[in-house]
Amino acid sequence: MAHDVASSSEWGAHDSALWYTCEIAVDLVNGRVPASTPEVLAPFPPQHPDSSFWASGEFSLLDLRAAGDGSYMHNGGFFFATGSVGLAATAITAVGRAAGNRARRKAAEEAAVPRWTVIDAGHLYVAPSGFSMHASGGLYHWRHASLDMAQMVGPRLLHFQGQSASGSISWILASDWSELVFVSWALRHHPRHPQLLNGGWLPSGWLQRCRAHQYNTRLSTPALA
Repeated sequence: MAHDVASSSEWGAHDSALWYTCEIAVDLVNGRVPASTPEVLAPFPPQHPDSSFWASGEFSLLDLRAAGDGSYMHNGGFFFATGSVGLAATAITAVGRAAGNRARRKAAEEAAVPRWTVIDAGHLYVAPSGFSMHASGGLYHWRHASLDMAQMVGPRLLHFQGQSASGSISWILASDWSELVFVSWALRHHPRHPQLLNGGWLPSGWLQRCRAHQYNTRLSTPALA
């Protein structure tokens, strides 16, 4: 995940979330229950066997989908007028119609290209064994065991695949707490994950950024092996 943040000036909400994630990661790597964490309140109870949440914050959920199927309405209308003025009008109309068809075809082709699109948004709650999404579309609980694959594809961006109630999904979770979701899942279910071994789950240069801002963390290296 090539994204160097060491030189960035401002310390933001995502930095604070990463610092907190690092502290939890240190305890998990050493087989300890994370130290006392702030109480996180939610309008719903944690799912068994969790008794509390570690963190909460806003999120967006993205799905790879196309806005259209590539089809468009072709204008094949016919216009013809006689005389010199009429012939000129006929030519202008034909050129305009052709240009309009090209524009519609291009727009339809672009709409058929799958793009990561926001499909829901709301509040994310991260627990030791999973996470919950309280969104406009409802309340969704995800157990770590339901994830078949997960990897950080950028700061705050977790791509995960798994089995939902309606079938297989492949989504991107965008949140300040995406790294915490990843680390808590990977350390429990895939401790040999490449991003744990090479430190790629953490933005490049972030630990140096901590030291520059005098926010000490117990994590000495992003490689959690």
